[in-house]
Amino acid sequence: MKIPSARLLPTITLEEASELTYYGSEVIHPFTTNQIRHANIPLRLKNVKNPTANGTIIYPSQSSGSSTPSALPNSHSPSPPAMIPNPVIYSFMSANGYYSLSQSRRIPSAIISKDSIVLINVQSNRESKSHGFLVNVFGTLDKLQAVADLITSSEQSVSLALSSLESEDSIRRVCEGLSGCGKVEIMREMAIVSVIGHKMRNMVGIAGQIFSTLASGGVNIYLIGQGASEINIS
Repeated sequence: MKIPSARLLPTITLEEASELTYYGSEVIHPFTTNQIRHANIPLRLKNVKNPTANGTIIYPSQSSGSSTPSALPNSHSPSPPAMIPNPVIYSFMSANGYYSLSQSRRIPSAIISKDSIVLINVQSNRESKSHGFLVNVFGTLDKLQAVADLITSSEQSVSLALSSLESEDSIRRVCEGLSGCGKVEIMREMAIVSVIGHKMRNMVGIAGQIFSTLASGGVNIYLIGQGASEINIS
């Protein structure tokens, strides 16, 4: 879905680019982000229909050893040397809303959506606690080669959002496989909406703003997830 009011981002972090790629942005191949990280090189994304534009530049993380060390390690100091950020990169990132070495932001960077999602809810068929419930669920998905894009769980239930089920036959096979773990409920034609922003944990009230905006648009929420990366709320 194209958003008429969308604007060009002068820069994003490597971690944000990875999240955008996973949740539907088809601009960057996943292996490309690995090259940026391991080879310590920047990447500039350009519009082939407007090659003279600046595009979006992705720098290696300034807090992960991508800059010049200020001292050499010695035999008396086993800890890694302190790192000095590249002043040009640091200034550019700060001018575009990324603050300090942690590259924290005060507002999210981007919003992305993924359509044609199948939501599957599995309720454990055991009354007592079962440590093997989630093991059985994910073991079943692995056998069926079904990948979950988003997961929330408790001791007795798990909700799975999947985009890899492209046919009714694949949906049926997954539901039949999961029926051995418990009661299965399915919802079709759902969508995942992800808000991406580096270090969003530091944005006080951002979750409330997201939910209020969805509510004002008449959008009901069936599943909520935030990863440990602090970059994505879906």
